[in-house]
Amino acid sequence: MTAAAEPRRWWAWRLAAAAAIAAILFARKSHALLTPQFWAEDILVFFDQALRLGPAAILEPYGGYLHLLPRLVAGLGAQLDPAMVPLLYNAAAGVFATVALASLVSPRTGPLGLGLTLALLPTLLPHSGEVFLNLTNVQWFTALLFFAALIKTAPATRGASVAESAALGVAGITGPFGVLLLPAFAWCAWRERSAHTVRLLIAVVATAAVQLWFLLSAPPSTPAQLRLDAAASLRILADRLGAQTLLPGNAAAPALALALLLVLLAVAVGAAVRPGPQRVARVALLAFPLVMLALVLVRFRELLALFQSHDNGDRYFWIARVCLAWLAVLPAAGAATLRARAAWLALPAIAVLAALAGDFRFRPWTDLRWPEQAALLRRGAPVRIPIQPEPWTYDFPGRPPR
Repeated sequence: MTAAAEPRRWWAWRLAAAAAIAAILFARKSHALLTPQFWAEDILVFFDQALRLGPAAILEPYGGYLHLLPRLVAGLGAQLDPAMVPLLYNAAAGVFATVALASLVSPRTGPLGLGLTLALLPTLLPHSGEVFLNLTNVQWFTALLFFAALIKTAPATRGASVAESAALGVAGITGPFGVLLLPAFAWCAWRERSAHTVRLLIAVVATAAVQLWFLLSAPPSTPAQLRLDAAASLRILADRLGAQTLLPGNAAAPALALALLLVLLAVAVGAAVRPGPQRVARVALLAFPLVMLALVLVRFRELLALFQSHDNGDRYFWIARVCLAWLAVLPAAGAATLRARAAWLALPAIAVLAALAGDFRFRPWTDLRWPEQAALLRRGAPVRIPIQPEPWTYDFPGRPPR
């Protein structure tokens, strides 16, 4: 189904949504722009390898796959004064996130209220703040472009279809998620047999093949023996998805957290299988977090205790929360009455209220005085400097001064 050409008012609403997204990101994590500092892989991987490898770093996998957008930004940062690089990284991450989310405000998504809700909801969910304004975690926002493509109807012009396919190509080389979502795009292409769905499928297949080649070429990061603690895994899921999504303060007794998780999953399953528009997208939104979290728990099966802290690995649970919250929103588009629409919107509304009540502004980082650390890098001599999260450090290998 092809959407009509977008009236100018939709662009006005999209720009308004972009401004609101940027404002929320700044309000929740202002320290990332006011006192910008490197965070973990920002410097340990992207900054360091951009300096040492130059343009060749673009084809250097990390975690077993390619990270196109962070590598491009890091390549630009390698040409700048080190004092400016953390701000570049964090601001670029904010721009990528804003563009990805604002793209959902479109007549191709559905009613204006639906598009605005889908765009703003990910910025308001409870979270540790790890994915926001952070170059390393840009891939979690570009992953949402895959779901946006599944949710939307086909564009009115060939140029718009090609542009959307290119955007999926960039997202596919920035993270591994096209591998998991390939079946959904294959199903859409087979069912609709349109030029647009075929273009999307080609983009997803091509980038998934590239990422899968790197993933299969990477050495195993954990022992091949499978010893997954099912009880510990269930407790983690109940806490990180049930309690952290729905309760202010993100704390609950294990039994309550498990009950909340079961309620959340029941609502998600009901929303996914419900007849109506965007059903393929809804099924993908249910299957993706289930498969992804299963892979995460298996990969980190020897380190499950780390997930007991909300500061560790929250990126994996944030995107799962986004998927489940979007599942609660999408059926509202096909609701016959206002009361039915309100019922579908109740769950994401609770999640937003939880974020606003107890977990809106993220805990600021300790100011490690990055300008002083940058001066040490500028000298070009090997040096160890502190970075975020504390007490991590980066051993600068040294380079000739500019």
